[in-house]
Amino acid sequence: MKTGNKNHIAFEIKDENLSKDLWDLNFYLGGKLISNEAVYIPTYLPMFEKFSNQLSRKQSENLKFESLSSNQRFNTLMKERDSNENQFFKHLLQIDETIDQYIVFVFQIGSETTFV
Repeated sequence: MKTGNKNHIAFEIKDENLSKDLWDLNFYLGGKLISNEAVYIPTYLPMFEKFSNQLSRKQSENLKFESLSSNQRFNTLMKERDSNENQFFKHLLQIDETIDQYIVFVFQIGSETTFV
C-alpha cells in the first residue's frame, strides 16, 4: 500500500510485515528513498499523527522565511541548531528514528508546504 506521490512525499508499506507491531516501510521525499527500514508501529503512528496535526494547524508556518530561498532557510536553521532558538524544532521533520541520517525541514507559506 502506498500513500502519496514519490516525487513529492510518499509512504509505502510493504505487503508482508514482520509482525503486528513492526512493519517494513519505505519513505520517499522529493523522488528520493529516504528510509526503507522496519518501523515500530506503536511509536511511529503517534509521531505521524502529531506531524499531520502540525501541518493542518500550520505550525510550520513562519513568515520570517517567506522571502528566503530553500538554501537560505536550511542554512539559517542549521546555524540555530545548537542555540536556544526554537525554530529548528518547529520546522524539523521528526517522525521516528528511521530518518536519523537526514535533517529534513518543513516550511509552510500560504497553501504551499515545502520540504528541504
